[in-house]
Amino acid sequence: MSLNTVYASILNGAIADVISVLTTFAADPLFAEKFALTFGTTLSSEQFLQVVAALPEIEVLADSELQGASGAFSAQTGKIYLAEGLLRGEAARLQSVLIEEFGHFMDAQVNATDTHGDEGELFSALVRGVGLSAAELSRIKTEDDWATLALNGNLVPVELSTTYPNYPWIKGSYDTPGDAYGVKIVGNLAYIADGNSLQMIDISNPAFPNFKGSYDTQNNMYGGTYNVKVVGNLAYVIASGLQIIDITNPALPILKSRLDIAYAFDVEIVGNFAYITAPADVYGGYGLQIIDISNPVSPTFIGSFAINYHGGTPYDVKIVGNLAYIADRQQGLKIVDISNPAQPTFKGSYDTPGNTWNLQIVGNLAYIADFDSLQIIDISNPASPTFKGSYDTPGAAVGVEIVGNLAYIADGDSGLQILDISNPAKPTFKGSYDTPGDALKVEIVGNLAYITDEGSGLQIIDISNPPPFKGSYDTPDEAYSVKIVGNLAYFADGHSGLQIIDISNPANPILKGSYDTPGSAINVEVVGNLAYVADYSSLQIIDIGNPAAPTLKGS
Repeated sequence: MSLNTVYASILNGAIADVISVLTTFAADPLFAEKFALTFGTTLSSEQFLQVVAALPEIEVLADSELQGASGAFSAQTGKIYLAEGLLRGEAARLQSVLIEEFGHFMDAQVNATDTHGDEGELFSALVRGVGLSAAELSRIKTEDDWATLALNGNLVPVELSTTYPNYPWIKGSYDTPGDAYGVKIVGNLAYIADGNSLQMIDISNPAFPNFKGSYDTQNNMYGGTYNVKVVGNLAYVIASGLQIIDITNPALPILKSRLDIAYAFDVEIVGNFAYITAPADVYGGYGLQIIDISNPVSPTFIGSFAINYHGGTPYDVKIVGNLAYIADRQQGLKIVDISNPAQPTFKGSYDTPGNTWNLQIVGNLAYIADFDSLQIIDISNPASPTFKGSYDTPGAAVGVEIVGNLAYIADGDSGLQILDISNPAKPTFKGSYDTPGDALKVEIVGNLAYITDEGSGLQIIDISNPPPFKGSYDTPDEAYSVKIVGNLAYFADGHSGLQIIDISNPANPILKGSYDTPGSAINVEVVGNLAYVADYSSLQIIDIGNPAAPTLKGS
């Protein structure tokens, strides 16, 4: 980003101040002790000042590029990155972040490997004389400040400033050779159903995943490698049927057995049974296939349920007790009684409005990725499920994972969508991350979301530090742009023109006034008592001296 004169002056002044502060720090009688506490090694004051004189290049980026962080340092590029918004804020904050990122830079000069914890934050505190409690010091020493940012079209590993980034943000990625469809996380390994193979990726360092091993599933014309489940030392892979693979040594997986099932799509393992969804198979059955896997070398057919005879296409299955919950693409949720695996029987169904791809069962609720939306269905009476709530997602909802009060949606070309489902009747938006490919499946482990992103492989997203929800206001059309001035939010709201919302109480925003522009409002800027609205094919200038009754000033 090219800096305007004002920003350049602010940055140059801050750099001069930081050099002065660091020079003073080098003369501190406790310099050696503080340096060793931070970086775990020693350096003379003279050597320290030589590094200060070689301050790295500083690049200012749009706030969105740093995903909400104030600053970052990359040893790969040798640059310090600052958010543009930081230059508009307090001078003390800018100085703090600059010193922190210089601390990350210093660590890269004196240590071959990154110091554990956030050494930049600790360095900044010690240089500025900020007192730290034992709890704060412990937090800093154990904090993971690594992330991966998309900068200038490249994924760049960085260490972030102490300001938490937007929620969520990318942690790392691994581009598998095929199209990543399904994922299962076990310990430090990600098992990925990757089109024509099973890929095993070491995720012990999520910022830098690396290849561990793979198995060529040798698919036939009746399907690809779509899903995987792992139980003990065995991976149950849906690849032109069911393949059972010994993964005792992930670097050298061995095929145990293979059972061809045409167009098989998903598998669930419970005890000695594998429950498989497939439109048709070699046994002439349809829909849900139940396979005895007590002998992994020789799995045998037990029973089936003919979903396809009813006009559906089963994609996903979850087993809870004696019931199988099936995502039937054309006809929504199907519930099958499997108390007798040899003769499953129909229990109930609910026809969702879209195309059902994936589902999760939590208590008495079924959460269904229904392509256009998340559908929440009450299954307390399996024979007669009822609608509970829904949320329309921006992309194609094809995968869902539920953790606590949050629903994580693999939303196709809209990436990861996170919804608050504490009130299942009215889910609300919590956050999102637009992955580079098409998000198909998501699995949550701790603070990380592992997403199979089709052609873009495995994407690892940090979902820690969710922002507290304050409130919301649903504008009448599409809110393309917003400008906040004092207690008012000015929205460019598409065909509804300029919408002015009173946000003095963030928990309960209310309409203050509006002006219906002739076109479609896509951007807005406010200067004094005037709102300048980009109205698709014209500029509309609106007098907002009285926000309750805006009037046209010119166009």
